[in-house]
Amino acid sequence: MRDLRKYNKNRLTDITKKLMINGTLPKSTAGAFAIKLKSGAIAYVLACAKKGYIQGEIWDHVKVKVADIPKGVEWWKSEELLPYIKNTKRCARWEEMCEIKEGFWEDEDTVFQIHPPKSQYVNLEEFALHLWRPIISKNRIPPVEYVII
Repeated sequence: MRDLRKYNKNRLTDITKKLMINGTLPKSTAGAFAIKLKSGAIAYVLACAKKGYIQGEIWDHVKVKVADIPKGVEWWKSEELLPYIKNTKRCARWEEMCEIKEGFWEDEDTVFQIHPPKSQYVNLEEFALHLWRPIISKNRIPPVEYVII
């Protein structure tokens, strides 16, 4: 995963602080971001590089929700953005997910959007999509515990 300080101007600092566990995750590897996409939509992105170490697994993970924000909304402020993200009625489109992949990973990185067996589905938030990249993995899918970001 790229150094996430690249997106410091897009960082939602109040939410990023809540994500930091005892302040131990450096800003280069984790954070919450609001990014204006080429489509005009705003992407709300939660990112964590080298997420956890469960069962010998380490994965890069990005959660993406998008919303079409009316003009005049200060979308770079989390208190104005989050109501639109919470009430969005659509998933990110393919092109929007490609734009996020290109922004958060290197060109030659392989990144997955996973459709696990139905018995392993985890849907904690409607219209959220996830991108994954294995760093150390014996399995084809990340541990279920990693979805809770």
